[in-house]
Amino acid sequence: MFRWLESLFGTRKNLIRVVHRIEPFDFKGVDRISILGENLATVKTVIPFKDPQVVESQIPFDPMGHRLDDGSQPHYIHRFTRPDGHLVDFLIHDGRIALVVESTKPYLPRSC
Repeated sequence: MFRWLESLFGTRKNLIRVVHRIEPFDFKGVDRISILGENLATVKTVIPFKDPQVVESQIPFDPMGHRLDDGSQPHYIHRFTRPDGHLVDFLIHDGRIALVVESTKPYLPRSC
């Protein structure tokens, strides 16, 4: 039973690697959906995945925010910061872009 709970909620030992690009990137008008499933090494996009100016860290795995569609944990997260400070996470699994997790707040009317 405890293993089931650990797989659902994660544990302190269950860390995930994060590659965070230092410079903010403006995603305005940049397609993020059509690259899903593409190999990260060969994807053709303006998103600077190969930028050498990154900071690597590890964070606890949060299944509510980092889980793949099948419930599994991605191998790592490629994180970008928008100019407004909100994050855009690309979940990488088996060298492919598996999922994009992004805050919807920048797209809401200012009154929200």
